[in-house]
Amino acid sequence: MIALQETYRKRPVRFVDIAELNGWRLKTYSISAAHDHVSEGLLLAAEGLAQQALPRPAVMRSRARLPEDRYGLGVLIVHDGREGSFVVLGWWVGENMLKLEVFFSGDRGMDFENLAATRIVSCTWELAVLAYERDAWVECILANPGGPDVNAWLEKRMNRDV
Repeated sequence: MIALQETYRKRPVRFVDIAELNGWRLKTYSISAAHDHVSEGLLLAAEGLAQQALPRPAVMRSRARLPEDRYGLGVLIVHDGREGSFVVLGWWVGENMLKLEVFFSGDRGMDFENLAATRIVSCTWELAVLAYERDAWVECILANPGGPDVNAWLEKRMNRDV
């Protein structure tokens, strides 16, 4: 049996901006359990974290057996949750794959730890953003009749309560 700590409540997902970091363009989203947006300080901390975590160069053609070409395009989700602050950083590789890094700060400070060892990918609210971004990527990049349209993808932005 699952004992819930609280009943599910929708949270606001708000597009913030396109963060431009070392050649990367990241669609940045805010999710908050208590407010309409996360704080400016948390957004800045998340951008600093992304700047350190993202591979360089932003755009690269891979010669690896499993192609990991990267395009300098991704998603940054900053989530002020019930347990603390989460940062989900994803970037597109190999045409149709998304690499993810998830970070957590339990004291609502800016001291984040990478959650890779826990194998946590995202929570239900963050997954809604990732699903939206998946659909936008398919529509604008993979299945666009005129070919990949990065600007169209950058213009598709989620703003709703989930």
